[in-house]
Amino acid sequence: MFDYNTSSGIKEKDAAKIDGVLKVLKFKAAGSIEKEAQKESKRRFEYTIDF
Repeated sequence: MFDYNTSSGIKEKDAAKIDGVLKVLKFKAAGSIEKEAQKESKRRFEYTIDF
């Protein structure tokens, strides 16, 4: 089983390459690493700094 870590910060281009390799190896995955990387890139963090 391959568990994608959403905090990895992997680039979408690299994720697509990994998906390609996994497909060639006929590796079963619950989802696409590239799609997860795209979702991650659209997230934003909000924070407050108190002085």
